[in-house]
Amino acid sequence: MFRNHISGMPDQCKYTIALMLFLLYLPATGNAQELWTGGTLELDMNKGFSLEMTSQVRTADGLAKYNGYYGEAGMGYKVNKFFKIKASYRYTNKAGHHDSEIRPTNNRERISGDLNFDTGKKVGLKYRFRYQYTRERNTHKEYNFLRNKISLKYDLHKIAEPYIEAELFYRLDDKNELRAYRYTIGLDSKISDNLSVKNFYRVENEINTGFPQKYYIVGIMFSYKLSR
Repeated sequence: MFRNHISGMPDQCKYTIALMLFLLYLPATGNAQELWTGGTLELDMNKGFSLEMTSQVRTADGLAKYNGYYGEAGMGYKVNKFFKIKASYRYTNKAGHHDSEIRPTNNRERISGDLNFDTGKKVGLKYRFRYQYTRERNTHKEYNFLRNKISLKYDLHKIAEPYIEAELFYRLDDKNELRAYRYTIGLDSKISDNLSVKNFYRVENEINTGFPQKYYIVGIMFSYKLSR
């Protein structure tokens, strides 16, 4: 019966299912340590403005242990069909690692500003430049980073957009050097006009620090969009 359902699906749907299964298989081969899951609610306002609220829970130690939570609120402005700017505030409740600047110890607050560029083509590029300031509540340590992320996407079908991306973390504060990099393979799937889901597998490496860490991450993030 299941085989009959599959054979009756459009080819694009079959490709989407195959990609999702591949993304679920990757963690087993890469010894995934963390699961990031949550959702974003986006409200489109007038004249290109939007409000975004995101909540995420993370687990660790083979996906079996609670590893933190964050809540974020932001406002974006779409300059034109290619460019968007965004400012956000994030509060994170997480233990972190004692020598990690990317994931510092203790509860912390973060302010960030983004510049996003998207070619919007079937095979296209996305680029995000971010400045972020992080402050640990208990120790009062402060970190300033520049983050550059570039993505290559392919609009396979209206319900499936696979992508790959790479991101660099550059520490300021008179350090002026790279401190981490990430690379990701993922799939954006549109479930309905308002609801979409993003699945990804990510590897994160810290560098130029006393005890560099490496993480293997699985992510499942939902997004719901409303319009006024």
